[in-house]
Amino acid sequence: GRGASGCSEPMLVGFVGLGVMGRGMAANLVQSGFRLCVYDASADAVRGVVAVGEEGTGACTAQGAPCPVGRFAVHAARSLAELAAACRVILLCLPDTHVVEDVVFGNEHNYQLHTLHPPHTRTTSTDCLLKGLQDGTILVDCGTTHALWSQRTAQALYAEDGGQGVRRVVWLDAPVSGMQKGAEDGTLSSMVGGEVSSFEKVAPILQAMGNRVQHMGVSGNGQKAKVFNNVLFNISICAMAEMFPLAVRLGLEPSALYDCVSVGTGASFGLNHFAPLVMDRTFMGHGFAMERAHKDMVSMQELIANEKLQFPP
Repeated sequence: GRGASGCSEPMLVGFVGLGVMGRGMAANLVQSGFRLCVYDASADAVRGVVAVGEEGTGACTAQGAPCPVGRFAVHAARSLAELAAACRVILLCLPDTHVVEDVVFGNEHNYQLHTLHPPHTRTTSTDCLLKGLQDGTILVDCGTTHALWSQRTAQALYAEDGGQGVRRVVWLDAPVSGMQKGAEDGTLSSMVGGEVSSFEKVAPILQAMGNRVQHMGVSGNGQKAKVFNNVLFNISICAMAEMFPLAVRLGLEPSALYDCVSVGTGASFGLNHFAPLVMDRTFMGHGFAMERAHKDMVSMQELIANEKLQFPP
C-alpha cells in the first residue's frame, strides 16, 4: 500500500541509481508517501536521498532479511542482493544497458547483444539483484536501455532458475522523459512495456514521479517509444544548432527570432529548452551528452536492421 493513502504498511520500493535523474525521482517517491530501500555506487548519492527522509536512514538488516519499514522513510541497502531480498518492486535508474546488465546479473549471465556499441567488459562482481530476487518481484527499468536486450531479459527473468526451482520475475521497461528538471519537479513522462497486470501494480509509483504514465504494449515497446522520442529530440536540437547561426548570418537578431518561433509552429522542446541557454552562452551543466545522443541514434539503426526495414541512413 501507499503511505499517503493511509495504509498501515506503506509499500517498500527498491531504488537503484541515484544520479542526475534518480535522486529527483526518489525524492518525489518519498514525498508521496512511499518507503524506499536505496542503493548506489556513490555513498554521497545515497546520503543525499537519505536526507530527504523524515528521520534519517535505517540500514537494512542482515542479508536476505527484509528492510525494516518502521519510522524511517529511506533505508540504505548494503548490497544489491540485500535490496532485492527486501523489496517486491524495484526501480532502476541507470545510464545504459551495460550498467543495467551488471546490476541485475552481475557475473552470472551474459545477455549482451552483438551491436555497434563498444564491447562490454563484464563486471567481476558477484553482488547483483539476481542473488536476492524473490518470486513475484517486479523490476522496473526507468533508464534508456536497448529494446532488444530488454525483450531478451524479460524472457530470461520470467522463468529464472533460482536454484530451488523456477522463480517468476517480471521485467517492465519503463523509460522516462523530461530531463533533470522533470525528475526534480515530478513531471516526467513514462513509457511502459510489459505485462499489463504488473504495469497496473506499479502505475501509482510511476505516477508519483510524473504526470503521464502510458502503457505501450508488450515488453520492449517502452524502450522503442523512448528511442523514438529521443531521436526526434536529437533532430530538433540539431536543427536549432544549424538554423540559429544561419539566422544571424542572414541579419536576424536571435532573441527576437526565438521569441517568435518558440510560440509558433517551429517550436519544439529542444528549441525551447536549449536556445535560451545557447544565447546566454551556457554550454555546461544543462545539456544532453553527445555520447547519449549517439547511443539513441545507434539503437534506432539496430531496431530498423533487426526488422529488416528500409530507412534513410
